[in-house]
Amino acid sequence: AQGTVGTVKEVTGQAQIKRGSQTLPVTQGIAVELHDTISTEAGAHLTIVLADNSQLQLAENSSIVISEQVIGAGGGRQSTTIGLLGGRLDSLVSSALRGAAPNFKVQTPNAIAGVRGTHFSVVYAAHSVTCGNGSSTDVAVNNGTVIVASRTNPTASVQVDAGYETVVCLNRPPLPPGPLGIASMNGPFGAVAGFSN
Repeated sequence: AQGTVGTVKEVTGQAQIKRGSQTLPVTQGIAVELHDTISTEAGAHLTIVLADNSQLQLAENSSIVISEQVIGAGGGRQSTTIGLLGGRLDSLVSSALRGAAPNFKVQTPNAIAGVRGTHFSVVYAAHSVTCGNGSSTDVAVNNGTVIVASRTNPTASVQVDAGYETVVCLNRPPLPPGPLGIASMNGPFGAVAGFSN
């Protein structure tokens, strides 16, 4: 199908896909379509393989929407945008693209993380102790480089290299990057777990 952007590689526990007015149970091998909202329940996690071979690992109590995916004639990614609505997403981004640098973004309600061939994690919480009970986005980089900015001021960005993370509180600019673990990335995958580098 033209709208298909990936496939669920594995799923543990209960997860759903909201597609238009339908809600479908997630099963191994089910196709993921553009604009699908994928959500996991407590104790669940799943892995999606996108058309460009990038992988998304969604933790428990998390929700994403596949907002955009443009694949070039040779099968390489031209543009991908994932919306993280809540919870934790680990991304292993393929960099096998000749010519222009690939474009892969994870957007939360208050931040944007743009990457070029890397392994990174994003956690979004509407209420975070780290940010005085306000919204927070934590971006941790295991491999490669990620550019992080507030959605309200995308020009005030910071570069986060491997082994570092940053936090965006509310609509403020990102904090200066610090070593992994400064913001206590929680969840079943941990800051240095999940995908192997």
